[in-house]
Amino acid sequence: MIKLEPKGLFCLGEIMKLIKVLLILLCVYILHTMVETFLINKELLEFKEKAVYQETIDDVNYYKIESNITLNNYGDVLLSRKSGNPNLFLRDMISFFVGGHAAVILEDNKTVEIFGNLDNDNIVKIYDNDWLENEIEVIGLRIDNEAKLNYEKYIDQTYNWFPFYDNPNKRYCTDLITKIYKGVNIDLNYDYGIVTVNDIIISNKTELYLYKEVNNNEVNIYYKG
Repeated sequence: MIKLEPKGLFCLGEIMKLIKVLLILLCVYILHTMVETFLINKELLEFKEKAVYQETIDDVNYYKIESNITLNNYGDVLLSRKSGNPNLFLRDMISFFVGGHAAVILEDNKTVEIFGNLDNDNIVKIYDNDWLENEIEVIGLRIDNEAKLNYEKYIDQTYNWFPFYDNPNKRYCTDLITKIYKGVNIDLNYDYGIVTVNDIIISNKTELYLYKEVNNNEVNIYYKG
């Protein structure tokens, strides 16, 4: 005789299996992000230790690493791991899992970027580069590339609130950066998942050349130059 399992119990069992899989995936993602955060903090600490104090201007302390690198070149990527979400819980969650914001520097010290937290105009636009003035954390990355970046094709695209779906007509900030560079055959998303700020920092295609931090209300800028 064939024993039939009650339909309700069968559905409950499948739901519990799904929840278990999702919890495992969440734990793996948390561990993955913790490892990334550890590696990035280690790189930033080593970067700061190499820098030598230069001067203090308008309460900002400048530290320099001798190098032939110049600041704010065309194609440089600017990142912040700090979310600007006004809700403290959401801000910390977003900062940990995906990071805060990202942009690419263009000619004449402009940037191309997209915000998702504006009252309107959550679209890809050109902005004046005011990162060092307004962001509480700035991580500047140099990418070895001489090709022209075709960012124009993304102008006016709207914000992608569903990053699990690679919508060809919508972007989120880090996705915009990786798509622009993929256009010149440079892949900045080393783990091929949803593109996070950590992914771009850890990529072996990027070189750290600038770091701004606010520590106990003290503003420090470390840079190669």
